[in-house]
Amino acid sequence: MENESNGNNSWLQDNIMSILVFFCFILIILVGFFSYIVSDLKASIAGDKTTDINKIETGTNIPLDQPDQKIAPVETVNPGPQVQVNSSDPGVEQIVKKVFKHVFLPSGEVQIQTITNADELRKINPLFYQFAKSGDHILVYKDRAILYDPVADLVLDIIHIANK
Repeated sequence: MENESNGNNSWLQDNIMSILVFFCFILIILVGFFSYIVSDLKASIAGDKTTDINKIETGTNIPLDQPDQKIAPVETVNPGPQVQVNSSDPGVEQIVKKVFKHVFLPSGEVQIQTITNADELRKINPLFYQFAKSGDHILVYKDRAILYDPVADLVLDIIHIANK
């Protein structure tokens, strides 16, 4: 009987390295599999967020020369979820309120322009207008310009303007 238990221990001692290598190999395969699943899940989530950006089309009209909205002062009321616009034009107020849902807006005058030819604007500033298309709005304040897509309800970019 002692011989039998010695035989089992001897086999275990002889094969311990092979058993450890086998379990390490299985562990590496499992870690790799779960890493792949997690990275694939992250990529599919990121792909869903960029789908709208990939569908952006450019316009073919002439570039904007003059604003289509009047200049209106904008005041924020306690940095909360509301903004007051001192303008008789309901279009300006509606656009400012939509953009305010995404980013806090500065107080002061705002000039809203609608893009009619994004290709021409990309020649002027390719980085800022890279996602712009016809129908998008530019909100121009004294210290910044905000590019807004009203169809997707997204702020596409914000550029700060240096005051001299």
